[in-house]
Amino acid sequence: MIRYFQKGRISGIGYILCVPVSCWVSVRFALSAQPVLDSVLGMDESMFQKGAFAFAFWGMLDACLLLFMELLRLRLLKRIGIALKDDLCGAVLRMSYQAYAAKDSDALSILTNDAKTVSSCYFASLLALYRVVWSFLFSAFTAASLSPAITAVVLLAGAVSVLVPRFLGGRIDRLQLNLSDQKETYSKLIQDMLDGFSTIKTMRAERFFAQKHHRSSAKTEELECRVDAGLYFAAWFSGVCSSAAYIATLLLGGALALRGRMTAGLVVSISQLIGGVVAPLEQVPALLARMRSVDSVRKKCGQLLATRSAGPLPHGAGESLLCKSAAFHYPGTRNGVENVSYAFQMGKKYLLAGASSSGKSTLGRLVAGLYRPEAGDIQYPRAAAGKSGVLYVDQKAHVFRDTLRNNIALGDLYPDSEIWAALDQCCLTGFAAKLPHGLDEVLRENYSCSGGEAARLNLARAVLRRPKILVADEITANLDARTAEHIDAMLAALHGVLLITITHNISRDLAARYDAVLYLENGRLAGSSPPHGLQEQNGMPGCLPHNGQKACTV
Repeated sequence: MIRYFQKGRISGIGYILCVPVSCWVSVRFALSAQPVLDSVLGMDESMFQKGAFAFAFWGMLDACLLLFMELLRLRLLKRIGIALKDDLCGAVLRMSYQAYAAKDSDALSILTNDAKTVSSCYFASLLALYRVVWSFLFSAFTAASLSPAITAVVLLAGAVSVLVPRFLGGRIDRLQLNLSDQKETYSKLIQDMLDGFSTIKTMRAERFFAQKHHRSSAKTEELECRVDAGLYFAAWFSGVCSSAAYIATLLLGGALALRGRMTAGLVVSISQLIGGVVAPLEQVPALLARMRSVDSVRKKCGQLLATRSAGPLPHGAGESLLCKSAAFHYPGTRNGVENVSYAFQMGKKYLLAGASSSGKSTLGRLVAGLYRPEAGDIQYPRAAAGKSGVLYVDQKAHVFRDTLRNNIALGDLYPDSEIWAALDQCCLTGFAAKLPHGLDEVLRENYSCSGGEAARLNLARAVLRRPKILVADEITANLDARTAEHIDAMLAALHGVLLITITHNISRDLAARYDAVLYLENGRLAGSSPPHGLQEQNGMPGCLPHNGQKACTV
């Protein structure tokens, strides 16, 4: 993750150069205190005026450099944070639907919690570590040249504090990982609770969910408290060592001053320099512990960043969508589809039917490329190549907090006339006309969509893109009979589209609009009932034999 420092190259270079200069100026500021105090004790007004001017100059310069260095640090961390979140978001969007579903929305915690944790605990600590190392080098070298004895005692006290992260780091790391997992659990609980708010109210289940929230929230706060306590203990122990170093400096310096081996002003300057020695030794353990505490979180982010795109769908030389003994099962189960072979002809329309849990939606997602077969093969015609060549639409439509236009176009550029035409095809003209700002009305704020409107909006997205292959999964399930009839007729009337409509409710009129009706049973293609003539194509059967009868491709 060091490469992220390149995202703010100018600020990073400025910070790298500014830190040693600032540390050198801080040393000069500390040394400039000696002539001021010595001139006061010696009653030398001329020396005092010169010393006071130098003391004020170095003090102001030190303060200005510290401010400038902090501004560079904040700017660099901002660039790093933006780049890290952008890359993590890009990695999530590169994930296949299958991989995302398998991770159970772990990306939510990574984007909302872990990215900020890495930025604040790892990158910020690394920058601070760079600064305190320079401060230590300048201060320790100068202090050693003035009083080796005092410097040796201070270094001994600091060395003890450096051992703290070695003992605390592993424990804090485990606590931080548990906290990340618990934050993810808590986020999912909140999301689930808010998504099901209507159910909670209608079923009078407020108390049940309030108790669930309390348990999860209490556990989250407990883990946060334990992590903070571990980090604080490391800082506290270092503070004790720091206090011991300061006490040793004053006692030894005072003894040497009484013997005439150094002046009182030099004792003050050395005590200021010791701050540059002790403070880094005090901060290093806490910084190392803080960096170590997010090792597991960094690894989790790194694994996500290493996500590769699923790649394009495999295209064959033919003009059919071919399923060859395709199989897919959900992780840890035998649910899915097995040994599905079929040749879907471009431009034809197929009705995929079957009982609940027969594998209809799974086969639809396989055909749409959302899932990749674990056995067998699916090949797509070259005519379906391209971003919108194969699309999948189901009843679980999501409406984004954006304008109606952006909800349909989703970043692509379409003339308003085409958007209105897609809305009209999907029976949404009346809904859009009621919006005060039409296509520019922000949805999910002042105007919410019903389940049926959301399903039709999702279909309008697909219609607008004119796919070559369209899989429609139970899209009329939440619609009234009249609207469902219109949508079914509209789908059947689409030209130049290989349409696969998934349904569990077949009527004679609906089946008559399709070139073939395929039946799934227990994850297997059990048979077909094409309403028109049948023929075999290139020896590729339309479906598997069923009950001794062979049904073939239209």
